[in-house]
Amino acid sequence: MYRNFVIPVPFSAARYVRAVEFQPGNARIVHHAFIKVDRTLQSRRLDGKDGEPGFAGMNVPESVQMPEGHFLAWQPGKLPSAEPDGLAWTLQKDADVVLQMHLRATGKPETIQSRIGFYFTDRPPTNICFKFALTSLTLDIPPGATNYAANDDFVLPVDVEALAVLPHAHYLAREMQGFATLPDGTKKWLILIKDWDFNWQGDYRYAAPVLLPSGTTLSMRYLYDNSTHNVRNPHHPPQRVRYGPQSTDEMAELWLQILPLRRPDLPTLASAYAAKTAKVFVARWERLLQEDPQNASAHTDLGLALLSQGNDLEALAHLRLAAQLQPDSDQPHYYLGLLFRQQKQFAEAQNEFELALRLNPDNFKAHGNLGMI
Repeated sequence: MYRNFVIPVPFSAARYVRAVEFQPGNARIVHHAFIKVDRTLQSRRLDGKDGEPGFAGMNVPESVQMPEGHFLAWQPGKLPSAEPDGLAWTLQKDADVVLQMHLRATGKPETIQSRIGFYFTDRPPTNICFKFALTSLTLDIPPGATNYAANDDFVLPVDVEALAVLPHAHYLAREMQGFATLPDGTKKWLILIKDWDFNWQGDYRYAAPVLLPSGTTLSMRYLYDNSTHNVRNPHHPPQRVRYGPQSTDEMAELWLQILPLRRPDLPTLASAYAAKTAKVFVARWERLLQEDPQNASAHTDLGLALLSQGNDLEALAHLRLAAQLQPDSDQPHYYLGLLFRQQKQFAEAQNEFELALRLNPDNFKAHGNLGMI
């Protein structure tokens, strides 16, 4: 189960964080934990609504994020590590720390009191790192498969240094390869795990930054075993397993923390990665709609992805269909409002934002956009 605990930041001014330490307390029931920050206080509105501390679920408000470009996670064996010089991050006053914990059931009541330690510096950040993932969102592993492959690539548009790496998958993953192919054809390993263990995972910081020049191809190659030979397979007998967030689903992610050698190159890197990510998500939503053309959530998500690509006509069609298929959802109307606002059709945008707010009065983004029209 996932539980999110909301901790108000007791500061009167912003502080610069150079390191974070997490102590699980009852380590038997904590599989892993993520440390995130919410500056909008949206999480505080959910806190305790079900009569228990925090709130349940993997899905948190969009405003709940890890500090930009940083890995803030704990897994068994994880030790605190300081950020490199110049890469501290800012913890704002009046924000909330959100501790998202994956807890394991033991069949009896358990007590837990975890602790987070923040180590501060007076030196503000002088640089901005960037975090991105190679991934596959179309995993579909047949039962009995012993060597199913998931692949992804990204060509760097600028010179960077790789600072840290974080691989992630679930129980069927067997071997993980992450490597860089330099412009001259040289292969440079970023990570190689020959026997993946879901219960022992985390991020790894390189002993020295890894230089990756512009034109380098970053690659993810993961192999999966969905057979009876995989002792970690949660399905007996093996079943078809697809992409999804539950541990009985499967995932393929290779996260990298990188630092552009020239700070002005950061927008170029971000733009190239956004375009790549949009294509990955479009492929996923199109796959889901091939299987179920009435999937309202997939129409909404595909509409948003197409909108980010500037494909307004197709985005409009999918969002309108989503609104018809799921008339009680505010999200299609909110994104339609964004589309019309971008096209300067302000009357139509106002109508969609107002519809979104009638369906969900807590949609703060719709409030904000409506106020700007």
